[in-house]
Amino acid sequence: MAEWSNLRFIGNAPEAAKEARRQAYERTLYGEDIDTQFSEEKREGYRANEIEKTSEQESLFRFAEEYLNEKRKISGIPATTFPMKNIFIVGRDFFSSKYGPHARAMAHPPAQIIGIAQHTSDFILTSAAFHEMLHCKSALTFQLFVEESTGNVKEHIVRTGSSIFAPKSQQHRAQHWHFNGLNEAITTFEQMKFHRALLELPVMEKTKALLESDEGKQERDVIAHDAKEDPEDIFWFDRVKREYVALPYPKQRAVLQYVCEQIADDQQRGVDEVHDLFLGSCFTGRALELARSVETAFGAGAFRRLADMDTDGNSGVQTYEALRKMRLQKEKANREID
Repeated sequence: MAEWSNLRFIGNAPEAAKEARRQAYERTLYGEDIDTQFSEEKREGYRANEIEKTSEQESLFRFAEEYLNEKRKISGIPATTFPMKNIFIVGRDFFSSKYGPHARAMAHPPAQIIGIAQHTSDFILTSAAFHEMLHCKSALTFQLFVEESTGNVKEHIVRTGSSIFAPKSQQHRAQHWHFNGLNEAITTFEQMKFHRALLELPVMEKTKALLESDEGKQERDVIAHDAKEDPEDIFWFDRVKREYVALPYPKQRAVLQYVCEQIADDQQRGVDEVHDLFLGSCFTGRALELARSVETAFGAGAFRRLADMDTDGNSGVQTYEALRKMRLQKEKANREID
């Protein structure tokens, strides 16, 4: 059994309770259990609406996992095996009723569960599985604490990938997640890179030919214009039905790309290398080197500004503008020193 080294349990609960929780979690991954954080109602709903995976789909999902495990190794995190039983392909109507009409997939990292809405394209299903599997294979931290009134051990998740849970505060009236927008930007950027590897598989020959043909590019441009999308973000479309699928979080990805470019310029290193630094932080849960790089490139407070970026488009735009101003101020200060 591979060590799940980026899984942590913190808090004031006894060490024995933490070890018991770790063992229960491993049974979720490698046994027949499904974690109790995934409610009985959800479990039954998924089982009742599950569409059996084909052998080809399972093979493609394993390819996605192998890609991710190689990325984990680069970050110093051992490879792990994600249980295929925890990936549910379910009917679109059921999925839409739970997560909304535009949702295509979901991950529940605390229970290591992935749900994907049925689609006719295995390329779409594999892309979705990759995105959600990255969330599940990223750093995960639970806080276990002893409830004063009862003495019982309670728990809640405090970190998944780059996202860090924060309680209510004077600045935030509700519970929220720091780095949520950044976490999705990192994930979708890596998803985009994975598409290139996926399209090289023989089984994806027809999909690749369509996407790379002149006719396919023209069709994609028309769809992008009508839908006000970036053509490069559209990675699947149906000519007849005029349906398409595009990479989400474009504003957040623009922020990530801008930040990586500025850090790369300062440190005289490749932009992809800086992207890997962000991805590595997702896997390891360690962000000290990342924070220093961001603050050096943009000035004090820049990492906190990045932490405040959420997943909506407006937040991405505001974060981009704020960081751009900070970068200009930093460059001006550097010129004055010189």
